[in-house]
Amino acid sequence: MEAISGGGSSMIQLFDNYDEATRDFHQSMLRAGFIFPTVILNEDGFLPHGTTSPYRFFMGEEQGSPLYFNEVPVPLNWEIKATNTSASVWDYHHKRADIHYFTNSGQRLVQAVDWLNDKEQIMWTDCYNQFGRRYAQIIRQGQDAHMKIYFDTLGHDVIVDNYVTGNVILDWQGKKRFFHNQRDFYQFYLLRSGLSIERMIINSLATPFLISHSLPREGEDILVWHEALTDEIPSNMQLILKGQTPRCNQVIIPDQATYQRALELCELNQLPSEAITPLGYIYPILQDKEFAKEILILTNSDQIEQLDLLLDNLPDFQFRIGAVTEMSEKLMDYGQYPNVQLYPNISMDLIQKLLKQASFYLDINHGNEIVDAVRAAFEFHCLNMAFQETMHKKAYIADEFIFSKEEAASLSNTIKILGNNQKQWQQAINSQIIHSNHVGREVYQATF
Repeated sequence: MEAISGGGSSMIQLFDNYDEATRDFHQSMLRAGFIFPTVILNEDGFLPHGTTSPYRFFMGEEQGSPLYFNEVPVPLNWEIKATNTSASVWDYHHKRADIHYFTNSGQRLVQAVDWLNDKEQIMWTDCYNQFGRRYAQIIRQGQDAHMKIYFDTLGHDVIVDNYVTGNVILDWQGKKRFFHNQRDFYQFYLLRSGLSIERMIINSLATPFLISHSLPREGEDILVWHEALTDEIPSNMQLILKGQTPRCNQVIIPDQATYQRALELCELNQLPSEAITPLGYIYPILQDKEFAKEILILTNSDQIEQLDLLLDNLPDFQFRIGAVTEMSEKLMDYGQYPNVQLYPNISMDLIQKLLKQASFYLDINHGNEIVDAVRAAFEFHCLNMAFQETMHKKAYIADEFIFSKEEAASLSNTIKILGNNQKQWQQAINSQIIHSNHVGREVYQATF
């Protein structure tokens, strides 16, 4: 694949946060061959490879490995107790801290440690990054975050974000600089980072748009809009559509339903829509998958909707149920079924192996989704099916495969039909891919 390099490029990507929609867009750009400098404004310590943040620029470059839960510095004789989902620090019978893992790793990598007082209220939070360094500390007053202090690689205070006043103080190159708000701080960074800002792709009408709107240099910016639209076009987007912004002149909407809604709202409100362009995402979907009567469920809860009925109705299908924690006695009892295989404390490697084997993924567990399971099943070419009452990610489940819990018999009958007809199963997969807004590289290359 020929890459369009960002070295010397006049375009950068300026994102507010690296949430799932932003990740999908960023990775789609990479798969299309566009390698532009990418700046994430809000630093969380675990930014993906190839991206940066204003905070990293001033903290300094670094190398290293993430901190594991048992490497958190604690006083002598204090104990760290851990599960696959969280950990805590104990001074005999007193809990002194809660350790939070980086959620997308599937490993016990430390992202934050909340230190507690005797009433188990948070006093401060130590923030760790993907290099294993304590890069920031959040100071609290009561239960409210008061400020966040960022440290350079030598441990010196370099940036103070005051959450109460909104001010930012930067200690850089021997001089303290005061900014009235984060936008001014981010703008200072952009103008001194060495990045070319002739063209920017932004993903929010909040801070990235305000930066675009107030930059002193001319440019041509693009808004990539990931949020739903309900009753009106946001006011800042209206400015773009009316040509009333100095730089931003195009709105790209990857989600097809949102794109259609934007056109409807423009027509209803007599707004010009020429600047709105549809797009989609490029997903790394596994190809040439071997078809099998295998069903996968990943859960940390023993509340799996209508599981007994499904097991009774689908005796020819193998059910594989995994959890990243220990399983309750209730869940372990399902191991008595001849078509059930249980995997407590499942590893990420085994999860990937089971995803490759399964042709169906059932999003039917109550409680939280684990390991981004629905998205992973989609990418591993599993047919996702769910109950309305348990569904975690509608974006990767086609409407015809979402049932109410009272329709459990219909769900099992659908599995039975598709499980006995690979051609129909593949047609169902194709419907799922269309629903997800998947597009090819050529769509991106024609757009950018």
